[in-house]
Amino acid sequence: MSETPTHPGRQGDGPTTVNVLLVEDNPGDARLIREILKESENVSFAVEHAACLQTGLERLREADPHVVLLDLSLPDSQGLDTLARTHEAASQAALIVLTGLDDEKVALEAVRQGAQDYLVKGQIDNTLLVRAVRYATERKQAEKALQESQKQLMQSEKMACIGQLAAGVAHEINNPVGFVMSNMGTLVGYVAAFKEVIAEYEKLAAAVSNEDGDAHSPILTRIEEIRTRQELPYIMEDVDKLLAESADGAERIRDIIQNLRSFARTDEGQLKEVDINQGIEATLKIVWNELKYKCNVHKKLGDIPRVQCYPGRLNQVFMNVLVNAAQAIEERGDITIETEALDSSVVIRIADTGRGIRPEHLSRIFDPFFTTKGIGKGTGLGLSISHGIIESHNGTIHVQSQLGKGTTFTIRLPIKAANDE
Repeated sequence: MSETPTHPGRQGDGPTTVNVLLVEDNPGDARLIREILKESENVSFAVEHAACLQTGLERLREADPHVVLLDLSLPDSQGLDTLARTHEAASQAALIVLTGLDDEKVALEAVRQGAQDYLVKGQIDNTLLVRAVRYATERKQAEKALQESQKQLMQSEKMACIGQLAAGVAHEINNPVGFVMSNMGTLVGYVAAFKEVIAEYEKLAAAVSNEDGDAHSPILTRIEEIRTRQELPYIMEDVDKLLAESADGAERIRDIIQNLRSFARTDEGQLKEVDINQGIEATLKIVWNELKYKCNVHKKLGDIPRVQCYPGRLNQVFMNVLVNAAQAIEERGDITIETEALDSSVVIRIADTGRGIRPEHLSRIFDPFFTTKGIGKGTGLGLSISHGIIESHNGTIHVQSQLGKGTTFTIRLPIKAANDE
């Protein structure tokens, strides 16, 4: 372990300044802690002080400290509620409880709720406090690095899956592009016919304007000849169909691209309330070319409430499960997707009539890099990442399977998230 914690994203050769927010209402304790940290030789500490929780929360949002030293008994907040409110605002800072309350149960609960350490006043010396602040900062940096690695791994797996589907997606785009281009060629010919007859009508209009009656008859004859030769009645009927068909094709291309962009981007840092059914529909559009030649897809999407979640990550789970279901079906089969509200959760079931999973493999399918597919057909990360995504939502994912009959994945998500990273 390094002797000095580093500022996020910055490396230095000498001691690094660690920004500390001290939330402490006792002036004597605050002064003592400042002196202890000031005397440290290995690390430079910049300490900012707040005497109540409200001021501390304001400074936390403005100053973005590396570590917060928090007293649980403050004029405007008491006990673990103080910790909960601070932890909610201090997602990027290490959090150390520094209190006079010597209670093992409270200490354990404080750590469970996100505190890096629990120190009791009167039981710490200079070395212990400095070491605790230093180690808490280092652990927080390690957690951030791990979270970033996990995000990159999820993104890499997502892009790898999209890459595997790229040929199918290209085919889905190529079809509407093909008939739009064909329609455009036909419309060019139709426009030429319209221009030809419009030119004659302009001549007729000029003759009428000049009161040249002798010119009317030959112009009308030419108009009728063009009308017959160019089949204007058919063109008038067909042009609306071509335009409607081309507009539909353009919309299909737009939808595919929007869905691809949605899958390719990383999720925002905040939870969103979304319709899970819409997420499933969007995912089906992405994987449709993988399914349509071998699967009959049956949707039984119930009337469900909106779920607080990271939608892009859940769509990645649906994509992984659906692609696996399609790959498990050797010739022709069925995939059934069901959603329903159950208690305070939403349940999603994705069942296939594929070859099933061997009993000895069932306990390992969520293990990283475990795959039953052939070389080059799977990374072994899809279901592992999916399991992690569902767990990060405080949900569950279970699998039931019978050889030769198929597999069912059951995902259960709380409607209200209890975890927001």
